[in-house]
Amino acid sequence: MLCRAVELTARKKALIEEIQLLTSGQSDVLATDKTEQLLSLIGKKQNCINEINKVDAEVPRLEEKIINAAGISSQDEIKKIFYDKWQEIEKMRYDTTLILQETQRLDEQNRRKIDEEYCRLKSDMESLHARKGTVKAYQTSAAQKQGYFIDKKN
Repeated sequence: MLCRAVELTARKKALIEEIQLLTSGQSDVLATDKTEQLLSLIGKKQNCINEINKVDAEVPRLEEKIINAAGISSQDEIKKIFYDKWQEIEKMRYDTTLILQETQRLDEQNRRKIDEEYCRLKSDMESLHARKGTVKAYQTSAAQKQGYFIDKKN
């Protein structure tokens, strides 16, 4: 069971590393303005997040099983009894935290780029809408092309 905990922790670390690569890839795609690729990368990131959620749900149950199987009362005792394996798990968790921090920094940069692009696009759309109104004003024809004037002087 402890080997399974190590395996799950390694899986989570690998998924977070993949998220970091995808986030870095998003930066490249944002620079080249390839929307379809950006959406694909976001979808892949979401798949990784879903997998991480599954791992996160399984780890506490597994730790509880280890505690029960070993006949101990707390996670602190696991750390003492299974010191080497637990150190391996703790190292991966620490590495995972560092990777997540870097990924969050990259993601924040990407978010800022997207916000800037959104503001630019919004401004362009407003300008286009204003120009369209101006063009329409000059192109509309009079509602009545011919008319008659009737003088009612007696």
